[in-house]
Amino acid sequence: MRFNLPHATSISLRVYDLLGREVAILVSGDLHAGLHLISWNADGLANGIYFCRLQSPTFVTTKAMVFLK
Repeated sequence: MRFNLPHATSISLRVYDLLGREVAILVSGDLHAGLHLISWNADGLANGIYFCRLQSPTFVTTKAMVFLK
């Protein structure tokens, strides 16, 4: 996942399955300003649709992802 932060801030980047269960915490804490590239190792998870939620104190976005082995 790739995202750009305009200034240093605390963020949370988490992955959820279709039932809303959290399956991974990719980032939880402070990051510096700039472009960030985060990898997700989905070994052990089933094929399907997952949701990636990026949250900061002033912004929240959720994107759907399709995982196929």
